[in-house]
Amino acid sequence: MHLCIGTRQTSAGANRQMYFPQDLHFPFVAEKLNWPELLILDWHGIAQHSPEYAFLKELGVREVPDLKNLINRIVYEHNKKQRQSSQPKTKYKLSISLQFFAENFQKHYSTLWKTSNIQQPFLPSRLPTKKSDNDIILSVPEKVFIGSNPLCPILLPEVVRLFQKHYIILLLGIIEHPTLTQAFDIVMERKNELLTVDKAGHIFAYLNELNGLNQLFVKRLSNIAFIPLKGLSILTSTQHMHFICYF
Repeated sequence: MHLCIGTRQTSAGANRQMYFPQDLHFPFVAEKLNWPELLILDWHGIAQHSPEYAFLKELGVREVPDLKNLINRIVYEHNKKQRQSSQPKTKYKLSISLQFFAENFQKHYSTLWKTSNIQQPFLPSRLPTKKSDNDIILSVPEKVFIGSNPLCPILLPEVVRLFQKHYIILLLGIIEHPTLTQAFDIVMERKNELLTVDKAGHIFAYLNELNGLNQLFVKRLSNIAFIPLKGLSILTSTQHMHFICYF
């Protein structure tokens, strides 16, 4: 069993302890992430191309944080920025940890990502009705999209550029628009808000642009009341009115 001396950037030498190598990070990781609380190997200045570095890396000392810990750090930095940036006209700035995630995804996280089932929202995005940088939210990859739409969170343009630079948008499973089924399910979840006489035409026009309109989908809709009619307080199904008349 191998143990290494570890510490934190904020700790004095008296707080050094012995840790398993896999619990420690090389000092440059904490420095690059500006993460003083991160456990690091107590060997500042170790050369990355030295035999000692290679040996410690082989033992398990980490060049990047654990994926879930890094995502939690992204969330922490976002929340901290939002608390500090409550003033109007404050421009949102991508966190250091999100940039680190993008830069290191292909080399260190892509394989792990496929089996991690990350459910923690961490991607800076904006709801369609929001424009201010103070209204930025975090989303999970499967529920955020690149293209403008009236239903779902939209990935911030600067996040899109960052991810495109490192070729990871498709690896994360982020797509341009939701499928027709996804979009319709969202509409039904928010039907009291969206399926009104005033708004339905706009929503149906957007649905018409999406992929997935087939006989199976049409059959599914035949028994679902989703069409508003002027003067009625209830929605109507396609058994009483053709879906196509709204497009």
